[in-house]
Parts: sequence; C-alpha cells; structure tokens
Amino acid sequence: MSDEHPVVAALDWIGERAPTLAEAAGAPVLKLQSFSWAGDRCIRVIMLGKPAAYRKIGAIEPGFLEKRYQARSYTRWDSIPLHILNEWRWRHDREALVAEVEAERLAARERLQKQEAEELASISFATVRSPRLFRSWNKAHPRRVVAAVRRVFGETADALEGLGPAGTEDAKIAILKACIARLNALDAEHGHFIETREREDLMKQFGFLLHLIGLGDKADLADGWREW
Repeated sequence: MSDEHPVVAALDWIGERAPTLAEAAGAPVLKLQSFSWAGDRCIRVIMLGKPAAYRKIGAIEPGFLEKRYQARSYTRWDSIPLHILNEWRWRHDREALVAEVEAERLAARERLQKQEAEELASISFATVRSPRLFRSWNKAHPRRVVAAVRRVFGETADALEGLGPAGTEDAKIAILKACIARLNALDAEHGHFIETREREDLMKQFGFLLHLIGLGDKADLADGWREW
C-alpha cells in the first residue's frame, strides 16, 4: 500500500450522513453478493486520486487478519460507494436494481451496434491499406514487425479488391486463409508477439475485409486457421 495507491475496504454501512468513527469501526467489511459476486470482501487497491468531496473522519487501526490481507483487485474511488449502494439495493430493492442494470446493458449494446454500423459504413479497402494501421503497436513492438503486419493486410486488400465483383467465394476465402497463414508465420518468427490486444486489432481489420467482400456473416472464419 502507498499514499498513491491505497488499499481501501468498503464498509457495510449506508446512511444519509457521514458515519461517526464509532459507527465506522463497528461496521463489517462489505461482502459482494449481488449479481455474479460470490461473497468477495470489497477490499481494493485504488488507482486514481481521492475526490475532493471525500473527507477523513478519523483513523481505525486494522486488526491482525486485516493487516495480512493481500488485495489483488484494482478499482477507482468512485466504484466503492457504488458497490455499497448496489449491495444495499440487492437486499432491499433488488427487482428495480436488476431492471436498471439490464436497461443499461441493452442501451450499451445498442450504442455499440450503432457505432459498429457507422464504422462499417465508412470503411473501404483504403482503410485496411492505411499506413497508420497498428500505429499504437509501435511502442511495444519493433517497427519492422508492425510494418510486416501492415504489409500483409495491404496486400490482402489489394488481392481481394482485384477480384472485382465477379470474384467467387472460394477465391475470396483462399486469399483470406493466406492472410492468416502469413500472420501465423510472422507470429512464430517474432517470438509470438500476438497477444490479447494484438489479436483484437487484427481480427477487427480482418472483420473489415469480410464486410467489404460480402462475407460479414462469417465472423468466425479465421478461428480455424489462426494460431494465436
């Protein structure tokens, strides 16, 4: 623990005013039991600075077991009161809480679908040939590796566009399979650099290619070919 990244325990206490030090000392550490939580104690490492509205009411010396507890989860200050409120509502207002969370989930999915639709409407083969493709990788990987991956996509875009409207589905799939094979080879050659972020970026561009050639319904096409 440090002043910059303190370990914070949420207390199972809620009220319309700040608790007294005695009330805080007598409250148990909050156990998360709402939704998919399974009784995890809400003790977190805080990654961002404390909001100005938060104020100190005193100091409570941690007990022997509390001193030995190793917090492994990270969060922000503003998540702590949300956990406290959600657990109270789970016990006293569960139906409304579940309905609100489900509504938020559906709204977020609709926003994402709208964003994806707008993005797909604006792409072209030039998008996949962009010299700025995978630019965010430059700090993590040698430029020659980034350039090689960019070249694979650029040449794949050229080949697919070159097929024209008369290109058969078999011809398109052969080009796409060759694209993934080249990425597999690059990954093996350069120490298996394709991890979660890289995989997501690659599959996004691959999805653009599928959309451009009318195979957008085959989103899992690469799964049988890729080795990353």
